[in-house]
Amino acid sequence: MVIQPKKTGEIRICVDLRGLNAACVHDPFPTPFTDEVLENVGGKEAYSFTDGFSGYHQVRIAEEENTKTTLAT
Repeated sequence: MVIQPKKTGEIRICVDLRGLNAACVHDPFPTPFTDEVLENVGGKEAYSFTDGFSGYHQVRIAEEENTKTTLAT
């Protein structure tokens, strides 16, 4: 950690987090930002979201429709 004074008299704290970042597990399905979700669903004819907690394999999907769905676990 390095503490560097700003021209305004305030301080800036600088931390090298590369080691921590390297130790973190990559999430292949990160949670999207709310504004991104709203931008993507705005103006669409239909959209749906199901909270599948403890419900894996509980929603039946017709075989011919499964190309229209996405599940991230």
